[in-house]
Amino acid sequence: MRSKFIAHNLGASVFAAGVVTLSWAGEASAIVVNVSGVNYDVITFTGNYDSNAVKFNSTDMPWWGNGTVANAFATAVGTQLGLPNTPGQQGPYFAFSSSAQTVNNQVYFNNLGVVGFGQPTSQAAVYAILVSQSPSSSSVPSPLPLFGAAAAFGWSRRLRSRITVHRRDLPS
Repeated sequence: MRSKFIAHNLGASVFAAGVVTLSWAGEASAIVVNVSGVNYDVITFTGNYDSNAVKFNSTDMPWWGNGTVANAFATAVGTQLGLPNTPGQQGPYFAFSSSAQTVNNQVYFNNLGVVGFGQPTSQAAVYAILVSQSPSSSSVPSPLPLFGAAAAFGWSRRLRSRITVHRRDLPS
């Protein structure tokens, strides 16, 4: 009976560890950067301005319309999202304005720092985009869910122990 109990709990633990691992793996593509006291989850997408104009706005790109803010984001992200443009040389682009379908003003980070430039709006590139934002004080450390799972596992074991003790006390 005890080996069945241990096998059941071992299986539950392996399942929980797998769920935690899978959820962390799925979030690996986004990075969290702090700009002006706010945490932002930033990812990238590949495309051009002409086909993705709806993504170029102040909600998805809080730096849109402000080159100084775009510069701050490019600095905060640095090379954390790799150097996908001109492969191995330029980080994701932080576009902040466009004009007359010919130039898209943007900045990117490379090994020398932040660089500004313009390009045709029809040219495909890797752009940074916001997933979500939250105040920095509400961020939760990653191991916290694991501690919660461990506490639940301990509570479950105590509860099962009580049930087992009370079943022995019942008349047959």
